[in-house]
Amino acid sequence: PQTVEVFHLLCRQPLPKVLGLGFTRATGAEGKVGSANLIYLAPLGPEALEALTRELLGGAKPTPALSEFLAKRAKGNPEQMADWIQLLFERGYLFPTPTGYSLVAELRPLDDAALAVARVVASGMGARRYLEASSLLGDVFETNVVESVMSDAEGDAAWSALERSGFVRPVGNRRSTFTSARYRTA
Repeated sequence: PQTVEVFHLLCRQPLPKVLGLGFTRATGAEGKVGSANLIYLAPLGPEALEALTRELLGGAKPTPALSEFLAKRAKGNPEQMADWIQLLFERGYLFPTPTGYSLVAELRPLDDAALAVARVVASGMGARRYLEASSLLGDVFETNVVESVMSDAEGDAAWSALERSGFVRPVGNRRSTFTSARYRTA
């Protein structure tokens, strides 16, 4: 919520030569927020999805079956594409081949919320406990507060797993924030 308030303030009184970007799901918003124009982005097309897949796989080429699976599941949404690839890695469904990556087996379709939950579950029990405790503190939270509440030896490993999974990111002074509201509510 605080980030949204700052963004709305910036939109009402934009600074000269500053490009501010904010992303949201379409909710029937009008064509402007304050004095800023809204640009609606279409889902990524096949070529862009292929390029994003390669980038997320570290430059490795996905098999046609993997590309088709990801295109079908992510529906052109870059955030979901990244989540699907991460989930496939975390669950051991991606297999490296000499020419790239192949899909060992297909996962059932998941909607946006279920995909976020599956990613959180795949992160492991320790990371899940820390994520749950953090979600009670708000969008930005003090990591030392979470650690004192949890009071166990898994703290460093849990934070590391949460950051590697892309659920939280540090914002300085032992504070962190969620990278997406999807993970906070998962």
